[in-house]
Amino acid sequence: MSELVDFGGQRLSHLYSSLDMGWRASVVKALNINASNFQLLCGSTTIENATTNAGLSLLADRLPSCSAVVHIPAQGKCAPRFSTEYRRLLGAILPETGVGLRGYLGDSYGSWVKTRNRARSCFSQRTVFAQWAQQHLPPGKQEQANALFDLAAHDPVSSARDLHGNLRFRDMRLRSSGQIEHVPSYGLTPARVRAALFPIQDGRLRFDSDEMHKADTGELTWLGAGHASRLPNLRNGNFDSLERRVASSRITITGEIAKRAVLPILPMGWYDPAFVTRAFNAGPCREVWDGWSDTGRWSTFFGSNGLIRRHLTQLVMVSGMRLSISVHGRFDDAERAGLAARLGLNSGHEGRVVAPKSGGVGVWPFALREGASDLMGQMRFDDAGTLHVSLRQIPGTFQCVGARVGTVQGVE
Repeated sequence: MSELVDFGGQRLSHLYSSLDMGWRASVVKALNINASNFQLLCGSTTIENATTNAGLSLLADRLPSCSAVVHIPAQGKCAPRFSTEYRRLLGAILPETGVGLRGYLGDSYGSWVKTRNRARSCFSQRTVFAQWAQQHLPPGKQEQANALFDLAAHDPVSSARDLHGNLRFRDMRLRSSGQIEHVPSYGLTPARVRAALFPIQDGRLRFDSDEMHKADTGELTWLGAGHASRLPNLRNGNFDSLERRVASSRITITGEIAKRAVLPILPMGWYDPAFVTRAFNAGPCREVWDGWSDTGRWSTFFGSNGLIRRHLTQLVMVSGMRLSISVHGRFDDAERAGLAARLGLNSGHEGRVVAPKSGGVGVWPFALREGASDLMGQMRFDDAGTLHVSLRQIPGTFQCVGARVGTVQGVE
């Protein structure tokens, strides 16, 4: 076994950050874009993300951290969604007009609020309230309570809750489990991506872990979400010896990106920024925030770690990408066998990069966590034991490499 460089604790964490930020600088230069507030999405997105309306909406619905680099989550880990937190915000603020429902329900109001906020989005507020009233109110109070609710239903906040679950503002996709999921739509389609693609004059990619450069990150930071592994399919999230060998080896990347597209993210009718602005400008006052709600307060959404303080404003897509990745590790026979298994490729033969259900495939910065990618790949080892991986996008396909991040203060 080759000598293992002992990186651990903060030293390993710093190494991973340095690699990520160096790669981000290379991508920013190749794309010829302003680095300010560009968040790199490290890893490969599945072909479904770029070829379906729902997949593109899921990319746009990601809730960004303060980090300049984020990694595509491993299989089974759910990334937080902006639409989900927006719905929680609607559940935390009071109606804009007082109609007496709170006073009439009295001590039962808290029970109604909790039921409302936990109900499935596909049910209208009227349906949820009628069911709650039947279960929790005596017959003599149900008629008046329903009448007061009908008055409250015309309030903008209540209407917004119904719009959030309206299926006409949703894209449909079929999960791997066979279940149908309705994704809040951002109006993005593969046709719009193709129309927005344009050639890059000089899209050459150059990266060398021994000579890394940093790119300006604007309001974003070096560190944010946890560091993903350099190799996928790690058991129990432990960084084993092979993972550390790859991370501590010199890594060089050459290639090019032929085309890019920068697409504005515009939520459809399920979202109204006026409610975000109202809640943000109100601060933690009692006239706006519902003391009975359990979905959050001003600090929950807009504090230093606020859930919707940040949002994505643009997706950055690429097409015609070709890469040659070399890991100069002098890998021995046992390590080569381990790397071949994790790359999911047969030495000397080009094949589609596809991750099995049991775990991901690939190598940093293009590890695939699940599903099929738009990448064709080939691997080999030279006489010095260096790993060489060639990747190319299938013609006519595209994938997301990052996004621009905005803050709630910019909401009109």
